[in-house]
Amino acid sequence: MNPKNPAPCEIIAIHTPGKVGSSTLHEALKARNRWPCYHTHFLDPEKLEAVANKLKIHTKTLNGHVADSAEVLRKMSNPRCKLKVITVVRDPLARNVSSFFENLELYGFNPDQLPNVRDMVAIFLSKVPLFTMDKWLDREIGGVFGLNRQCVPFCRNAGIALFQKNGIEFLFLKAEVSDWQKEAILQSWLGDIDIKLKRANITANKSVAPIYEEFKSELASQFSAVEAIYQSNWFRHFYTKEETGKFINGWKSKGTSGLP
Repeated sequence: MNPKNPAPCEIIAIHTPGKVGSSTLHEALKARNRWPCYHTHFLDPEKLEAVANKLKIHTKTLNGHVADSAEVLRKMSNPRCKLKVITVVRDPLARNVSSFFENLELYGFNPDQLPNVRDMVAIFLSKVPLFTMDKWLDREIGGVFGLNRQCVPFCRNAGIALFQKNGIEFLFLKAEVSDWQKEAILQSWLGDIDIKLKRANITANKSVAPIYEEFKSELASQFSAVEAIYQSNWFRHFYTKEETGKFINGWKSKGTSGLP
């Protein structure tokens, strides 16, 4: 094969900030075994390198997301690569909390010997950047693909955007869209009526579930410290005023409304 004329390839990258239900989508598409499907969080080369180095220090190994990200970047260098990108957004505070519990070791915690919930919330408020999702979208969607908010024609009521940019097909979804609607969207977009979703990597089903619920209640009692998260530009691009009110009221009543 002539290296100057590489073979075409078609791949799917489920590219998200994590803890938005992306594992569920990845497992469903992998099960169909029809497309090379990758689960990525970092396609910005500098950020990917920084994350890889941090993981090597804390865990001595690289997880699947980092390896997948590196592979997608490699394939994207092929000008004949046909890329489909799926990005999912979620109630940003619920996402931050789930991500915090997914990465307890990175915050110095032993998941088997956790401190009291009040101390954990204090660490969360001091260590987790409030606008993590916005920064991710600016870097991983804006920086990598050249898409600002105006380039993403998102329908807030339907919770979806389907469009093309620079030869790449994009699907944006809200995590709060029901599973049966996600299935219908994916089946239509990919031409496969047999795609079925089964929830995966759910924090509320893990061993930390009891303290996870206590943590959310304690955080809700300090909601004023995080309420500004629902005023960000990206959040308002994806969510209606009614949804915003639902999220805020859910937290104030010590509940949540997003995916685990």
